[in-house]
Amino acid sequence: GTGDRIPLAEGTWNAILDVARWFQRNRANITGAGPMIPDNKRSCTLVHVRNDTGASREAFTCAKINGLVISQAEKPSDTFTHPVFKLAAIGAATDPFVILRDPLQASGPWQHGYAAADGVCTAYVTVSDVAHGYASPAAASSYLESATSGPARILSAVTDTGLQLCEVQFEGS
Repeated sequence: GTGDRIPLAEGTWNAILDVARWFQRNRANITGAGPMIPDNKRSCTLVHVRNDTGASREAFTCAKINGLVISQAEKPSDTFTHPVFKLAAIGAATDPFVILRDPLQASGPWQHGYAAADGVCTAYVTVSDVAHGYASPAAASSYLESATSGPARILSAVTDTGLQLCEVQFEGS
């Protein structure tokens, strides 16, 4: 009933508190983006990802899709129902990529999160010309780069150059 004790070990309780503190700290680091979109109102396809880039990553940055964490040969049912994609640093503008929804650590439990693979999402774009209507991944960068063509269409009204938080749409969506 109400008020009953929940038998939790001290370590388990501390882990729960660590998760709550991490969540509060990282939500505060996401400025200017507005509230997170509820699951039933998303306009993008989210996929589960693991950060294998070797560095911590900010939300709204891009990373290369570099295969599955568990191969179909190892566990066919898991990869079909719950695929988890490995992330790597962008090497070329033509790399298949996702836009991170969550900040990800380089290792540990916060190495996993979600990323947009299709549709409309928020992303950091380095704008070099306000007339550019598209963006592409940039080699050795975690930001999209504005261009005259590319795999992501910039939907936001861009009025200045430099690093901008923009709404983008994956081409083909």
